[in-house]
Amino acid sequence: MQTNDDLIAVRDLRAGTAEPTDMQLVRVRHRVLSTLDDPAAASSGSRRWMLAAAGAAAATVLAIGVAVIAQPGSGTGPGNGPAVQEPAAQPAATGGTVLPIDLSVTPVVVPTGAYLYVAHSFDGYRHEMWLEVEGGIVVSIVRADGGREPETFVDPVRDAAAIAEDRAAAAAAGPSLAHPTPAFLNTLPTDPAALLAMISDQIGRTGGGERRDDLIFKGSIDFLGKFEPLLTPAVRAAYLEALALAPGATVDRSSRTFAGHNVYLVQQTTSFGTITVIVDSGTGRVIGTAAGANTGALEWPEEVTYAVVTEPLTRP
Repeated sequence: MQTNDDLIAVRDLRAGTAEPTDMQLVRVRHRVLSTLDDPAAASSGSRRWMLAAAGAAAATVLAIGVAVIAQPGSGTGPGNGPAVQEPAAQPAATGGTVLPIDLSVTPVVVPTGAYLYVAHSFDGYRHEMWLEVEGGIVVSIVRADGGREPETFVDPVRDAAAIAEDRAAAAAAGPSLAHPTPAFLNTLPTDPAALLAMISDQIGRTGGGERRDDLIFKGSIDFLGKFEPLLTPAVRAAYLEALALAPGATVDRSSRTFAGHNVYLVQQTTSFGTITVIVDSGTGRVIGTAAGANTGALEWPEEVTYAVVTEPLTRP
């Protein structure tokens, strides 16, 4: 690991909104553990820098309850899926069922009382969430570390009071990109410039409310990593075109595959690094994201998969 990688990892944590994204935390943690596993990968000064970042990441994990878990794949370099590692342990399913919904047809309709299951997989980690689609309320989170650590973090059913508080806050504020409803998502503009203005305004701000160009992609990774299957094809296409209009954004259509799919990349490069949205070339679906230093490579890619289930902790 180079010092530049360390700086990018720490910047990932401090940049942007008041809370870093879930996968930014796990990337920092993974880099710390990788450095400790390979003494030749970093100097002692670099290692001390990353250990300090790890302490901050761990504190933030405890404070905001983020979680990340593992899914089979095939490597982490450019064009490859996540590494093959099984979670150390997973909580038992609750007896719910996976509803037979074709995820290739969007928008996916989540029946009343059912949940959207979302899994993010990254280099032996996996992060699972179960969401109420009305307001995007997270009701359950599980993280496993792919054998790197023995414990599995589980919040099988979030505290009822916390969920009720989230519901009330979302209802009071009204639907937005931060807390959307399916009906709201269906009304998003399909003009890329208008949609980019909405993205920048609603999810491209710091915790203090300041708009910042580099947060457009950061906020979008969180948004797309939860709600992408609820978008119509027209809105999804407009969203990707909107991202391509953001400052520092590029579209890379060079031949590559990811998780068994032919893909292209929509990327934004800033002083904090490069954030990437990985798009299936055939379907236009967003199937992954990546973030890392400005090296030109597809660094730290994560695959995103979905299902519709009748109970939290039910898995496809």
